[in-house]
Amino acid sequence: MRAFKVLSSLFLLLIAIHFFLAPYSQSQENIDEEYWMGIYSGDKRVGYSYNSIKEAQEFTEVKELTNLRINLLWKDNDVYTKGTYKLEGYKILSFEYEMKSDSISLKAVGKRVGNNLEITMNTISGITERTLPIKKELILPSMISKLLVENKIKTGDKFNLSLFEPLSI
Repeated sequence: MRAFKVLSSLFLLLIAIHFFLAPYSQSQENIDEEYWMGIYSGDKRVGYSYNSIKEAQEFTEVKELTNLRINLLWKDNDVYTKGTYKLEGYKILSFEYEMKSDSISLKAVGKRVGNNLEITMNTISGITERTLPIKKELILPSMISKLLVENKIKTGDKFNLSLFEPLSI
């Protein structure tokens, strides 16, 4: 009887481990690239940044997370940003962006319609809709290193890039 209890407990433990770890391992196997970076001010670590790139047949999904502690108006603030982007090559098809801190809350969503990005922003001031004409293709800052590697840059090569940064909208 005691052996049965030990075996059944072990079996239940293995099932629990499977259910807790399976979603993590399944989500990780779909990521093609990921980067973790520390953010420093002098010698002091003030935050971190995480980027992942997942290639699918119809689009590329890029996720960016940043957690940062900065001093604004003589008060330490934790600033959290999260961005999810769907790309065709490097071309932005759609995005969702969020920024939160003690004093700021911003959400923006956008999608490409022809040569424009139609953007809806939700801030403390209310909801604003905006159309951003794309005269030159925009690239995400987190995709620059991938672009440069794919183009096999050499010393002296020059690039002129237009970056997409949601906070600049």
